[in-house]
Amino acid sequence: MKKTVILGLSGGLDSLVSALLLKEKGWNVKARYFNLWKDDKSAKQAQNLAEKLNIDFKIIELNKPFKDKIVNPFIQDYIKGETPNPCVWCNHQIKIYYLYQEMLNSNADSFATGHYVRIKKHISEYHIFKGIDNIKDQSYFLWSIKSKYLKHWLTPLGDYSKQEIREIAIKNKMGFLAHKKESMGICFIGKEGYHQFIQKHKPPNVEIKKGVILDLNNNIIGTHKGTPFYTIGQKKNLNLNNKQSVVVAINANNNSLTVGENNNLYVNEFRIRDYFFRNIEDITNSNIKVWVRGIGQNPQKNCEIIIIDSLYLKIKLNDSAWALAKGQPVAFYIKDRLIGGGYIS
Repeated sequence: MKKTVILGLSGGLDSLVSALLLKEKGWNVKARYFNLWKDDKSAKQAQNLAEKLNIDFKIIELNKPFKDKIVNPFIQDYIKGETPNPCVWCNHQIKIYYLYQEMLNSNADSFATGHYVRIKKHISEYHIFKGIDNIKDQSYFLWSIKSKYLKHWLTPLGDYSKQEIREIAIKNKMGFLAHKKESMGICFIGKEGYHQFIQKHKPPNVEIKKGVILDLNNNIIGTHKGTPFYTIGQKKNLNLNNKQSVVVAINANNNSLTVGENNNLYVNEFRIRDYFFRNIEDITNSNIKVWVRGIGQNPQKNCEIIIIDSLYLKIKLNDSAWALAKGQPVAFYIKDRLIGGGYIS
């Protein structure tokens, strides 16, 4: 008897090829489309793909949990002066959580996604490893996934490059997806952009006001449109005489921005909060690398991790990182193995 897998099918190339690969391996694939944020076109495309593949298909309505757990906290963090990355929350609290629930409800054996990562046993426990395609690797967004999910989770794309995935689609007469432009950025923002989205969806009792821009000596040198519209390291929309000025601090409490120069944003130490490690003993390893994305696009760097308490860690880098913004996620690795992560505090 075939084993059954619940697959998250978005209607795009990656989830389609995941279905093809799983079917080739003999799995009974049942597709689930999560309706998260007003996108009927993608749902229809996912349904059409499921019909072509002759696999079970079902739409799961998740608008309310997605808005409550992802969209609203995203807006609230920007209002607090932070720079969140909702993809980390969404992978943990929406995609993986609800696929796992669907697996349980359907008496299936596993669930699957189109993530470019590999899940393998390390010693006695399952761990997430980077996908072999370094450009497409998505492990950075998955450090908070708890162990109970990993032994049931299939990621068939982790052993392939993006080009190989395109070739598989073309071979299976799905070339129209192989050549489609990839969607980038945060899925629910759309074409309206951050400013308009935050302004449109913020709580009605929150007013986003113009405020002052300060230099490093606390002199007022300009005005901004509202702190939620800026992030650390940003140059755009400052409208200052010095076009090289960058945001070095956001103070939402007094509605001010502080600007400086690029070299004011290099750090060798920082703290993270709300950390999670699959095995806390891993932090004593001398080969740990930390990865911080965001506007700085920092490469991975060797680091030392010091526990402050149950909420906070101090990170000491062997080299400096640039433009670290409060609220951004960080991920820790030993070689290709993802060992944990947290949020810049």
